[in-house]
Amino acid sequence: MEEDEDEATRTLFHKDPQLGMHPGINWHPNYKDHAAATPIHSEYIPSSGFKILAPFYHYDLNTTSPELLLTHGHHCTVYSPPSGIH
Repeated sequence: MEEDEDEATRTLFHKDPQLGMHPGINWHPNYKDHAAATPIHSEYIPSSGFKILAPFYHYDLNTTSPELLLTHGHHCTVYSPPSGIH
């Protein structure tokens, strides 16, 4: 974690991966219903030697073909499944 200080405020910037923390603007939770654990996209991403359903997704429409992006959380690796957007 990096600290940035000035006279009036003290702001902490986390540059380490924060699993489960919302990644930011335009990212969405990958579950229709958290209680039932029903994913919107049933794409798996690597996680410590095994694969899990991606907790967050984002549509990247600024490419020649739209991409589905997946991640574990804030400042975490972003994955793009080969299948693209379905």
